[in-house]
Amino acid sequence: MRRLIDAGNQVGIRLIGAAWSVLQWWKTLGLDINQSFAADALADLHAGRWPSVGRVVSDDHGVHIHPRVAVAPMLSDGRPVHAEHAEMMLAVPAPKVLVSTLTSETWPASTAMAVLGIGRVPYDKLVDAGHMPSNDHGDVQVAAVNDLLWTVAPINHGPIVTEDRSRLRSGRSRQSLASIVSTIKAEAVMDSGIKGLEDQPLALRNSGMNAPVITLAIAAAKLRTNTESVRGAIRVGLIAAHKGTADSAVAWCIDPVSLDRFDCDYIFASAIAADYQAARTTLASRLRSAGLLPVSGPGLDDGVTYVFLRRDLVSVDLERILREPYRSPAGRKNLADRLRMSTTLSRTDAATLLALSGRDLNSVVADGWLAPVSGTPSRWRFDRKGVDALAEQLRSDYRDVRNAIDVTGQTSSEFRRTWIDTGFVHTRRFGGRELIAVPDLERIAELWKASATGTAIGRSLNRARWLCPNLQKMDKLQPVAVLGSGTRRVRLYPRNAEPLDRYDRR
Repeated sequence: MRRLIDAGNQVGIRLIGAAWSVLQWWKTLGLDINQSFAADALADLHAGRWPSVGRVVSDDHGVHIHPRVAVAPMLSDGRPVHAEHAEMMLAVPAPKVLVSTLTSETWPASTAMAVLGIGRVPYDKLVDAGHMPSNDHGDVQVAAVNDLLWTVAPINHGPIVTEDRSRLRSGRSRQSLASIVSTIKAEAVMDSGIKGLEDQPLALRNSGMNAPVITLAIAAAKLRTNTESVRGAIRVGLIAAHKGTADSAVAWCIDPVSLDRFDCDYIFASAIAADYQAARTTLASRLRSAGLLPVSGPGLDDGVTYVFLRRDLVSVDLERILREPYRSPAGRKNLADRLRMSTTLSRTDAATLLALSGRDLNSVVADGWLAPVSGTPSRWRFDRKGVDALAEQLRSDYRDVRNAIDVTGQTSSEFRRTWIDTGFVHTRRFGGRELIAVPDLERIAELWKASATGTAIGRSLNRARWLCPNLQKMDKLQPVAVLGSGTRRVRLYPRNAEPLDRYDRR
């Protein structure tokens, strides 16, 4: 995670969020997701590997979760890159996972369609034919989706509509997916998955009857890259393959010996980036600027991704290469390095360093935080040292009000009423943020340590908020401080006053 943040890899950070949603889904299904397992599982899922989850129940009478159901959050979150990552995982065998039941879980139609890999029309026909029972809200049971997948797609990869049924859905004898499913169910001949329609059986790629076919997707998962990169390696002769499989005459079938030899001798830049949680877009440039020569890649041959020799990586310090500034072989400079080297910054660069939008930068200048050294507002230039100094000042001297409320444990409105509206401390606007000075925050913490508002004391004693004001009216309790005046007056009472002891219900 630290490498992702340092590299500004937003895609990788979002992918961790998608992997975490998968773990939460597994927890809903009954898996014991403890802290140690979650950390290792997140790393595996982020790298496109299946974690070793084992079985959820102690016997063989549970429900076998289909791999597409297992990664449903990735398939259905709406981001194509996450769906592609899930499909890469589905290209390799998944561990067998059993849960006790699935009857209580439901999905909306959009999630079910994403998991099945089909559109609205075939999905509606499945519902109308009774293969996907839905409730009044249009939700379907996860168990129904899981059963349907095991019925027509017992293999680990691919959507529910596989290539070997394309002939049945074309021409004069075209059938709908719903009718195909009905036929498959009527002609079921196996306990684990269905053999398929009699006039065109489904190729059981995981049955062990024939040698396993290594497709582009399987090779990409093994080499931790994408299918287009593998196709480029085939074109330049680094991986041996031929066209033609049991399912398609145009699909690539990769030689397993050649694939293992490639994995032993070479590595894709994308795989190195995955190992070090670095940005894929700059890693090849960093390696080339350090003197490493790729054996294949753009500008060298027909390869679409840079490929390096593994033995060349042994002689270099990758951690240093990924951390230090570099000059792009194409003549471009990395943004962070460019900002480091320049003496003045454009308004765009200054806003980037201060995490501001263009509009917020205008208000920061108007409020006196920063002054341009030249240019009109649309072409302002700022002194780089001044921008760095301001960024350091914000980190060391100020805290965001939204985080400052943790000092007292009050709600946001209570904190504002007690300390800001009364004038005890003053805040400053910085773009869209409201900041409070660290010394003012320390004053609040010191005062709050020995005293509190009547509301806070009543809450801590499990009493009404007017307990302290009533004791003050009876002259049994006096405030130690009065902040503000008039309608904005707030009284702070001593926490350890003797009259409060008899009202303690804790």
